[in-house]
Amino acid sequence: MAQSFGRSRSTPGFLADVLSRPHNNGVRIAIKTAKDWKLPPRQILYGMPKEWNQVDTKLSMALTLLEAETCKDCGTVSWLGHSADNRIVFRHKTTYCYGCAEIERKRAEESKGKKKDDFGVKPYVEADTFDGQTPLPSRAEEYERRAAKARRTQG
Repeated sequence: MAQSFGRSRSTPGFLADVLSRPHNNGVRIAIKTAKDWKLPPRQILYGMPKEWNQVDTKLSMALTLLEAETCKDCGTVSWLGHSADNRIVFRHKTTYCYGCAEIERKRAEESKGKKKDDFGVKPYVEADTFDGQTPLPSRAEEYERRAAKARRTQG
């Protein structure tokens, strides 16, 4: 019987949640590097071994799951971005990219109309809680909340 890695409390699902946390960005980058180079993740993370094992498989599946469950437009993980949990808020942020600013300046020369101050400014959102202190719900918590809601509506 095939194991479900979507909404169960599976190891790849748990690891996808762990990899989504900002403080694990370095680990996520290492696993993505391993994926891009077609190497076992442990070889990039620890400099060992050369052959795949179950840990490498779970780490790779976790990254694949995280990428599949991340919005391609805003970068928010689905268990937060699609959640109806009223403790979650999204704060508007911006970042500046000089490369994009130059491309947009060139396009503006051709189309006129965009203000100079808007070049390079990229809006994005960041998930947080109302008080900014309470931890965001984990992937498992959100999927359990959805399952409980579905059970209530079916029963």
